[in-house]
Amino acid sequence: MPRIHQNAAGLDSVLCYRLSLFQTSLGRADITVKIEALNEHEQLAFAGLIRLIVRSDGSFTGPEAKMLGQIAASVGSQLFWKLMRTAQEKLETADDVFMQVAYVTRPEIRLWIYTVLHEIAQCDGVDRREDEVLEWLISTWDLR
Repeated sequence: MPRIHQNAAGLDSVLCYRLSLFQTSLGRADITVKIEALNEHEQLAFAGLIRLIVRSDGSFTGPEAKMLGQIAASVGSQLFWKLMRTAQEKLETADDVFMQVAYVTRPEIRLWIYTVLHEIAQCDGVDRREDEVLEWLISTWDLR
């Protein structure tokens, strides 16, 4: 599994979430993504995957709550929680989330989403079910 060299690098600007990314075949990279740069399908997949990761181990921990708060603050709290509500309404099952993932086609967005998800999972220890989702994304999105 890829290793993330640093935890969340902090808040970049009001509408960005920046992470130092892990070593991949693309080499070490830093990427900043504006949530508005994601199309509607990417935004929905992003929020659905966050919900899936957070719910996969059966509990919403303090570190996860803190991490989601940091993400929400960095991308814009209203927008983030609106996306989370939309994902809850439109993606009722894990299969719905997995189908939505197919709409994320840009490699840099795939890598960014994966990294955010890994940071969330890692903040309280990666559970087996979280790891299964992350490994599925690595395989599906060819992130090796």
